[in-house]
Amino acid sequence: MTNITFNELLNEHKHLLKDSTYVKVYDFYISGNTDLEKLQGILFHEETDWIYDSSWDKSDRANGKNPMRQEYTDKMNKKGPH
Repeated sequence: MTNITFNELLNEHKHLLKDSTYVKVYDFYISGNTDLEKLQGILFHEETDWIYDSSWDKSDRANGKNPMRQEYTDKMNKKGPH
């Protein structure tokens, strides 16, 4: 296994992140923060988007319909597995 620093890993995968996400992750790194749940929230915020569903969104999900815009769904699918 190769030793790689967090900063090297971040810069190697910068092309996968929006600029605003890169800045948030970089700020996380330079602050010395080690809260991995916070880092996961920064990188994969879409995994908790359902928490903010309206009653309409909840109803759609219950009926098997994704309430997210297709553009958003495509963007999140493009991120690939993590």
